Amino acid sequence: MHQPSCLKEPRLEAGALCTGRWWCILESEVHPPLKRTIQVRISKGDHQFVAECLDLPVVTQAATLDELAANIREAIGLHLEGEDLADLGFASNPTILATMELEAVA
Repeated sequence: MHQPSCLKEPRLEAGALCTGRWWCILESEVHPPLKRTIQVRISKGDHQFVAECLDLPVVTQAATLDELAANIREAIGLHLEGEDLADLGFASNPTILATMELEAVA
């Protein structure tokens, strides 16, 4: 049976943390990759557009899509103000990715 080289010697391998003579932990298991996007779902309500953030507890609404875009930027900015983005699982300066839910055609 083949043993990974980090299990044979207590040295640091690329992409791994060797914590002792016989233990090896992949870097991705210790620190999962940070998200670069904040996902938002947009839907049309009875009278307004509604944006619901899928990654944060943020919801807002507006009469137009332009107003909604401004509202969601502001609401996410206020929610993240003073927070360490890495602690929340986000890379620095994440983008906002909005998906709009449309009515069925049939």
